[in-house]
Amino acid sequence: MGFWVISLIGSGVIIAYGIIRRDPVLILGQSFGFVAYIRNLMIGFKKDIGDAEDRV
Repeated sequence: MGFWVISLIGSGVIIAYGIIRRDPVLILGQSFGFVAYIRNLMIGFKKDIGDAEDRV
Protein backbone atom coordinates (compact mmCIF):
# COMPACT_ATOMS: atom_id res chain seq x y z
CA MET A 1 0.00 0.00 0.00
CA GLY A 2 2.85 2.36 0.78
CA PHE A 3 4.14 2.09 -2.79
CA TRP A 4 0.79 3.21 -4.21
CA VAL A 5 0.51 6.12 -1.77
CA ILE A 6 3.99 7.38 -2.65
CA SER A 7 3.26 6.94 -6.36
CA LEU A 8 0.00 8.86 -5.99
CA ILE A 9 1.72 11.74 -4.19
CA GLY A 10 4.49 11.84 -6.80
CA SER A 11 2.01 11.83 -9.65
CA GLY A 12 0.05 14.63 -7.97
CA VAL A 13 3.20 16.72 -7.70
CA ILE A 14 3.99 16.18 -11.38
CA ILE A 15 0.41 17.10 -12.34
CA ALA A 16 0.71 20.28 -10.27
CA TYR A 17 3.98 21.08 -12.04
CA GLY A 18 2.28 20.48 -15.39
CA ILE A 19 -0.52 22.85 -14.41
CA ILE A 20 1.99 25.53 -13.42
CA ARG A 21 3.83 25.10 -16.73
CA ARG A 22 0.51 24.82 -18.63
CA ASP A 23 1.74 21.63 -20.29
CA PRO A 24 -1.27 19.57 -21.41
CA VAL A 25 0.86 16.56 -22.43
CA LEU A 26 2.42 16.29 -18.97
CA ILE A 27 -0.96 16.71 -17.27
CA LEU A 28 -2.69 14.16 -19.49
CA GLY A 29 0.14 11.63 -19.26
CA GLN A 30 0.25 11.71 -15.48
CA SER A 31 -3.54 11.72 -15.13
CA PHE A 32 -3.77 8.13 -16.37
CA GLY A 33 -1.27 6.99 -13.75
CA PHE A 34 -3.03 9.04 -11.08
CA VAL A 35 -6.32 7.26 -11.81
CA ALA A 36 -4.60 3.86 -11.81
CA TYR A 37 -2.96 4.55 -8.43
CA ILE A 38 -6.30 5.55 -6.90
CA ARG A 39 -7.89 2.38 -8.32
CA ASN A 40 -5.12 0.21 -6.86
CA LEU A 41 -5.50 1.87 -3.47
CA MET A 42 -9.26 1.27 -3.54
CA ILE A 43 -8.70 -2.40 -4.40
CA GLY A 44 -6.20 -2.66 -1.56
CA PHE A 45 -8.58 -1.08 0.94
CA LYS A 46 -11.40 -3.41 -0.13
CA LYS A 47 -9.07 -6.38 0.32
CA ASP A 48 -8.03 -5.16 3.78
CA ILE A 49 -11.67 -4.68 4.80
CA GLY A 50 -12.56 -8.16 3.49
CA ASP A 51 -9.67 -9.71 5.38
CA ALA A 52 -10.73 -7.93 8.59
CA GLU A 53 -14.31 -9.19 8.22
CA ASP A 54 -13.06 -12.75 7.74
CA ARG A 55 -11.16 -12.59 11.03
CA VAL A 56 -14.24 -11.53 13.02
